[in-house]
Formats: sequence, structure tokens, C-alpha cells
Amino acid sequence: MTNFDYSLWAAANGNSVTANTDNDFDGDGEITNFDYSLWAANNGALGDN
Repeated sequence: MTNFDYSLWAAANGNSVTANTDNDFDGDGEITNFDYSLWAANNGALGDN
């Protein structure tokens, strides 16, 4: 995960999406601050998941 992933989250925050897509890191179908928390905890990790 990178800072680019953060910018995608920020642009989508508050949106409803298909679960487990886009920046829905927790798979609940909504882009929320909890998704940000998951991003923050994994920032710098390698891989797409």
C-alpha cells in the first residue's frame, strides 16, 4: 500500500461500493474511516491486498 492508495481512499470516502472492491478494505460495501485505519496500518506493505 502506498500514499497513492490513500488518495484513492480520500476521494472515495463516504461512497457505497460493491463489497471488497475499490478501496473497501474491510469489505462492508462502504468507504469509511475504518478503511483508512486499515490503510494506515498497512501503509508501506508490499502487494495488492
